[in-house]
Amino acid sequence: MRGRGRAGRNGADTAPTGHQWASSPPRAKRNAGGGDDNHRHNTIRLTATVYYPFHPLHGRELRVTSRPRNPGLPVTVVDEAGSVLRIPAWMLAPEAVHYQLAAQATLDAQTLRALAALLMSLLDDGREDGKGLSKQWKGERP
Repeated sequence: MRGRGRAGRNGADTAPTGHQWASSPPRAKRNAGGGDDNHRHNTIRLTATVYYPFHPLHGRELRVTSRPRNPGLPVTVVDEAGSVLRIPAWMLAPEAVHYQLAAQATLDAQTLRALAALLMSLLDDGREDGKGLSKQWKGERP
């Protein structure tokens, strides 16, 4: 039934189901008078350099597609080949250029305890059927 539209409108702009068709006045061109590629001049192109010396893309400037609000999360970048990569944000910080390998690793006691607990949980998974990882290594540990 036509004529179920808003007051003051005729049935010509009302769908047969009673819904009104969306009609809006034509919009002015977004770049009127500014050329077709005006929006490119206003776009900020974000790039990031990989400063971490042991990353395979060290020294390369990559296009950033997303940067998380949490600085502890990885940054999404696109390399020269067009591959999308996620690189830890700390590798993109200029301070990362100073990271070096030491002849001898230094770990604090808390980190060593955490590592030992992780390894023990992997070796001794509590299975009584004798198929845990610790059973495979019995007698062969240094």
